[in-house]
Amino acid sequence: MLERLIDPLLGGIHAGDCDELSVRAAAPQLEAALRKRRSLVRGLRALSGAPLQAPLGPTFLTLSGGLGELVRTLGERAASVEYRTGCAPRGLSPLPADGAGDSDGVEGGRGGGGVRLTLAGGESLDADHVILAVPAFAAAAILAEACPAAAGELEGIPYASVATIALSYPIEAFDGRPAGSGFLVQRNRGRAITACTWSSSKWPHLAGDTVLLKCSAGHSADRTALDLDDERLIAAARADLAEAMDLHAAPLEAKVFRFERAMPQYTVGHHERIARLDAALAGLPGVSLCGAAYRGVGVAACIRDGQTAADRVLAALGGPEEVERPSAAADRTAA
Repeated sequence: MLERLIDPLLGGIHAGDCDELSVRAAAPQLEAALRKRRSLVRGLRALSGAPLQAPLGPTFLTLSGGLGELVRTLGERAASVEYRTGCAPRGLSPLPADGAGDSDGVEGGRGGGGVRLTLAGGESLDADHVILAVPAFAAAAILAEACPAAAGELEGIPYASVATIALSYPIEAFDGRPAGSGFLVQRNRGRAITACTWSSSKWPHLAGDTVLLKCSAGHSADRTALDLDDERLIAAARADLAEAMDLHAAPLEAKVFRFERAMPQYTVGHHERIARLDAALAGLPGVSLCGAAYRGVGVAACIRDGQTAADRVLAALGGPEEVERPSAAADRTAA
């Protein structure tokens, strides 16, 4: 079960090794099943016996213009907000409780205190509160001087590097459009890819005269595939597809996208690490964290974590503790 089902699924989602991942952090439903009964199968059966509501829409959700549409739309709707690009923060420090005035930014210290950010190039920016929505290793560098304890915990979150190989084929290369959404690959089988998504079958808006496949490569314990150049990586992916799908046709187009240190690893003790991190940051009021490294790697989990961080800021500034949000049905419709 672990090697042929759970590890390809969970290990594939996290680009990690199930022998190293925390079941409580990465798959809490499995831990709940184990606690409920004396065996995993009995526990899963017991959990699945609960009445289920009909799903409010499709199983998979995306944005028809790509996930970049989310960033573009936020930029368009934030007309009254000042935002900058290309000015990475290098560090931060707490401001005195009596406030330090304005330094090319927001008036610091509403009610006293605040945070001063040092940006690339030496510019500084004062703020009442800062939310660091960056990878854990980037947050560690920013917090290194202001909160060494938090930085140490952040540096302890390992990351995996991954690559995506996108391939486009004429529909004639297949005996009909592939059914389903793709397949997973068991590790330690000498394969270059860890999964293949049939994107034009999974997403109706991508369906057309071509079949789009997206292969994944890279793993926390093995970056051999990523060390190949693009041409050899594409050839390795095609060889795996030929064996798995009997697909021997040449692609119309092929592209490789590489993501270094992209996937945070929820290793054993992850929840305890996050608890220690929260405790350390409690001594640095005015700073919050959110993102994939903490409480969920998916887009939906990151949005939820960002909303929670925003609610904390509003509460600290004397606003409502929680903002009214759309219902789940409305969220799905919008997505």
